[in-house]
Order: sequence, then C-alpha cells, then structure tokens
Amino acid sequence: MLTFGRLSRRLSAASEARARQALLELEADECRHDLLLATTAASMGISAVRPAARVRHFFLKMESRELAVHLARVAALDSCVCQLLARVLSPKQGAKLPAILAQALTQIQRDEGRHVRVARALALDLGVGAAVLHEQNDATRYAFAQVIDQYEPAFIDLGVAFEPLRQRIARDASL
Repeated sequence: MLTFGRLSRRLSAASEARARQALLELEADECRHDLLLATTAASMGISAVRPAARVRHFFLKMESRELAVHLARVAALDSCVCQLLARVLSPKQGAKLPAILAQALTQIQRDEGRHVRVARALALDLGVGAAVLHEQNDATRYAFAQVIDQYEPAFIDLGVAFEPLRQRIARDASL
C-alpha cells in the first residue's frame, strides 16, 4: 500500500496521468486488502503479527531509485502472491480454510492478478526493457522463495506441499 503511494508521488510532471491514476488505484486496493485482512483476522480471534526482520528486509530491498525497475519488481512479487494464493485456495487446500478467510483471500488474489498486469505495463511504459523485466522477475521470485521458508510450517498445516510451491515461485527445481 505504501509503495504504490510513494511511486505515484515519484512520477515526473511529464508522466502520463494514466500512470499516476493506475498507481493510486493499486494503492487503494492494497488499503482495502489491509482492512479486509485485519477484519477477517479479528473475526477469527487472530491478532496482527509484526513481520519478521527478514520479511521487512526483503521489502526494503525491493525499493529502487528507478521507478520502472521498482514496478518490475512489484509485478514479480504480485505474481508470486498469485501463485501462493492459488495453492492455498486450490480445491484441496481451500476447503480447509474458514469460509471468511477463503473469501478474503479469493478477493485479494483476483486483485493481485490485475496488479501484475498493471505494474508490468507501467514498467514497460516507463522504459524498462524486456531483458531487465525478466532479470528483475527472476531475482524477485528467488528472493521471495527464500523469505517464505520461515512460513513452511503454516503451509504444511494448511496441507500445502511447501517444496513444490517454493520451487514454482522461484522457478528453480534445484531449491
């Protein structure tokens, strides 16, 4: 959520109004996701947990002075989130989730798919080349796969085969 607000403020005066509007819409979606997750957690009696230092470090490393590169990384991360949610919400695993949580995650997954398309298109519009887009995608996916390691027990509790998920996200069979 904070990322999209910062990115929209970094656009130069010469940047298209469409790009600014798209970033503000993504920011609004992320605000809605935060509220949805907080409300869902509260209704389930779960209190918010501060992300581990490793997770915070991952998000700090995603930042880039180059707006197009940053957007390429956001597109890659949101793609990872889509894959993760697809596994958690698959018919086999999704049935194990409380209905209210499954509904919230389904709504988030739908939005994240759109975020991937928007962030990737903006990165390309702002001058990132296909090679850089691919490079940032690979690096972000690999880093995200390493970050989710600490959550392996939670995925296993949900019945999600963790190692195939991590390999798919990283797109690396050697992990």
